[in-house]
Amino acid sequence: RRAVSLLDQQRLSLSRTRLLVAGGAPDVGKTTILREVFGFDHFVAGLSQVGQTDQITFALHPDGDDYARPVYVVDTPGFGDGDQVYRNDMLRLLQGAGDWIPGGMTLLWVLKAGRNIRQPADEMLRSIAEKHDVRCLVIVTHVDKLFEERYREIGPLWKETSLKGVPHKDPRWLAQRKSLMASLREEIDVGVRSVLGDNKIEGLRYACLGGWMVGEADDEDEFAQPPPWPWARQELTDFYQVLDKRELRKWLDSCVGL
Repeated sequence: RRAVSLLDQQRLSLSRTRLLVAGGAPDVGKTTILREVFGFDHFVAGLSQVGQTDQITFALHPDGDDYARPVYVVDTPGFGDGDQVYRNDMLRLLQGAGDWIPGGMTLLWVLKAGRNIRQPADEMLRSIAEKHDVRCLVIVTHVDKLFEERYREIGPLWKETSLKGVPHKDPRWLAQRKSLMASLREEIDVGVRSVLGDNKIEGLRYACLGGWMVGEADDEDEFAQPPPWPWARQELTDFYQVLDKRELRKWLDSCVGL
């Protein structure tokens, strides 16, 4: 009887447990998002060896409670790292959480905007979404870098062809930039749908928590990155509805029932 009672208590505890699991390829910004959004200062982020996530890390949500409100945020190593293959096994083990906690796992897949190339991480995402009762959210990062790269490629061509002699403040330049933004968004959407399908995504948002998309123009920080063009930050924020860390926190909290 005692064993049955303890098992029932464990089942009850698991039924109340919620996991927000951040996953994705290496160096897409998973740890940075969790650090900035939830204030986990002990999460180390960056491209250096020290900043690379090396293990699965569980942290109690700032508004959670181990007993009354067991909601945990989970950081994972980048999946698909050919140099550190053991990291891939960690996420495979975590796949079982969808079975242990039916309906209690939310997968936050972090995707770096860029050219559409399928990665091992995409196949892992598909397998999790198909085999388990898991909610799938997508955050796209680095759309600012992608836009800057493409605009520097195509902007000079516009200047010599369709927009030759047109002042940069003319509305036709804005219209062309919006057309470019739309084509990049479609490229990103096609990539996400190719992995998850139309019915698996419960939310897709854009976030830029670093680089020239953050900070104020009058910052005295010598390491702050100014936008490459005066209009860039506002136009990208408006077009892609880029969320800051407070808006991301509100969205993610609502997704895990807080």
